[in-house]
Amino acid sequence: METTNIQLLDINNTTLTQWFNRRAKLDERQQLEQGLQLPSPPLTASDPLPPAKALSPVQVPPQAVPHEFSLPQNTTGQSQKVRRRLPPPSATPANVSAKRVLISTTPANIETDSYISEPVNVQSAYIPRSTLSYRKKKSQQEQAGLVVKRNVKRRTTDTFTCHQCGKERTSEYHTQYYGSWFCGVTSDIPLADWKAERVRQRQEKKQKASQNT
Repeated sequence: METTNIQLLDINNTTLTQWFNRRAKLDERQQLEQGLQLPSPPLTASDPLPPAKALSPVQVPPQAVPHEFSLPQNTTGQSQKVRRRLPPPSATPANVSAKRVLISTTPANIETDSYISEPVNVQSAYIPRSTLSYRKKKSQQEQAGLVVKRNVKRRTTDTFTCHQCGKERTSEYHTQYYGSWFCGVTSDIPLADWKAERVRQRQEKKQKASQNT
């Protein structure tokens, strides 16, 4: 093979599949055409054919009758301007105030009188359906003598009480660090040492969590 000039191409699965399909189709066609005598038409006519029709260098107008389109009538610019009728000032409701303003139209520069109604202290009386249902149910329970649970505020003041000293928790003696509170009234160690201890505990907790993951 080294002394020949034959060049061999790479054959892959796709090439083999195409060759097999082409060979299988040819074999199937030959099997189906056994015993058939197919006609072989001649490539030339027995009688001479007329010469080809020459095309005219000038375009010939069509012989068909042109179609006439029935279009609607053009009414551009024939529309009538309708002036809007505005209600008089006395027709406005009692709970609204009417202001008289001049509205100027840009195309024709025409000023017309118009009245803009503005509400005056009109509050919406809409009540949600769930609220009405809750009120009705609570009224029925009260009439039946049942104990109705009231929404009572747990905290009566806006201040917080320290659980260590029992006094109001102020920024002068109390400090918070990630949920832990330092009370300067009852603590035996200074704030710096307490905060350093909390920082060390927090770092150890982070290290243990990272090791577990």
